[in-house]
Amino acid sequence: MGFEDIIEEERKKAQKALDSFVCRKISESSGAIKKAYEAIREYTGKGKMLRPIIMAMAYKAFGGKEDIYDKCLCVELVHNSTLVHDDLMDEDSLRRGKPTIHSVFDEGKGKAELFIDAGKKRGASYAIIIGNIMYKDAIEAISGNDKAVEMLNSAYGTVNEGQLLDMEELDERGYLEMIEKKTGELIKVSAQLGALLAGAGEEQIKAIGRYAANIATAFQIRDDIIDLGDNKGREKGTDIRQGKRTLLIIRAEKACKIDKDNVDQAIRSIRNSGAVDYCEKIAENRVNEAKKIIESILDDDNKFFSELADYMIKRKK
Repeated sequence: MGFEDIIEEERKKAQKALDSFVCRKISESSGAIKKAYEAIREYTGKGKMLRPIIMAMAYKAFGGKEDIYDKCLCVELVHNSTLVHDDLMDEDSLRRGKPTIHSVFDEGKGKAELFIDAGKKRGASYAIIIGNIMYKDAIEAISGNDKAVEMLNSAYGTVNEGQLLDMEELDERGYLEMIEKKTGELIKVSAQLGALLAGAGEEQIKAIGRYAANIATAFQIRDDIIDLGDNKGREKGTDIRQGKRTLLIIRAEKACKIDKDNVDQAIRSIRNSGAVDYCEKIAENRVNEAKKIIESILDDDNKFFSELADYMIKRKK
């Protein structure tokens, strides 16, 4: 079975576990809480499931024999919790081609103090609460292992630190620190939790965490590059429209002025500046470092993780 076949097979397992979990919550709930879980079901229906896949495959790589996707839900739920809040902060109306949580509950009627209208307030309030509910559910999914709960809690705090940094004007070093926290920490802890639950040693857990942190940086840089094209499931140049200073923009601005009010021109300027090649090289270096790490700790069982590292810089969406 090839790498992409494995990814799709594992993705389906993760999606099935998540769907079952959310459907159970819907059946146990009523009123506003039931509506919240129905929104969660729609919101979480088309994810890559990258984090639970990494957790499950790390578990298997270190000798785990059970089906643990019910526990792997913890990282996907935390991920979606942060996405709900991220959508609100960025005022995005779509995620994976579907309405974001705050958009679903935005009734757009009346007036409110801090928002354009009371509907916006209602949508924002639901997004905050639903994001918090998903975090609560993540802890429920991994409960029973105090060390795992501690690791997940710590990662969640670090991701939020990354969210704060993302609101600041960053230079290249600051941007890399931000994505290591905002994107990398949850991917890192996904691998570490899988290793922990399989009974891996402390040094092995630390090492696979370093592997995962490196591929996560490559993943985010590739995501920024994909945003320049038309194949991400949303219009190109979204980062430019939202005024985000990605590594591409930070690097390009050293060579030329970026007209962020003209997205097509901005994209041409970024490409012509050499920023794409520069960022691709950084991502490639991170992937190569990750592959060295994984080869040192998994010996002959590293094929999936080696191919996963390559996937981070080759993916199209």
